[in-house]
Amino acid sequence: MPIAEIGLMLSAIDYAIDFFRGRRARTEKEQQLQRDFVEAFREALILTRSYIADRKNDVSDEDRERELALSLAWNKVGMCGRDLEPQGDFYAVYFEKSNFWAEPRAWDLSDKSELDISLKHAESEANKYLGKP
Repeated sequence: MPIAEIGLMLSAIDYAIDFFRGRRARTEKEQQLQRDFVEAFREALILTRSYIADRKNDVSDEDRERELALSLAWNKVGMCGRDLEPQGDFYAVYFEKSNFWAEPRAWDLSDKSELDISLKHAESEANKYLGKP
């Protein structure tokens, strides 16, 4: 085999190795973004369920500090979702949940009749994105 062909083959092999290294790194980054999303989602979900349970069971009254923490937690979920899927919109529900908790008493659903910010819908969107039933 001529040296020129060997050089061309080695260049092709080097290119393939670089390609697969890049793909693995991109996959690792995607996996980390997905882990960040799941972690943020679970934290926001737990904080929300806890606050709602406390309110329902008369354990606590309205608590602006906890509501602000909920707003920030759901905003983080939205940010992680946007990092995962910048061209998508599955994460929009999390930003709306953040807006709700930022000012729950001023929230008006009359102009948002098609908007579902329930925990069930939030979980459904996360599971749909993550490929879970």
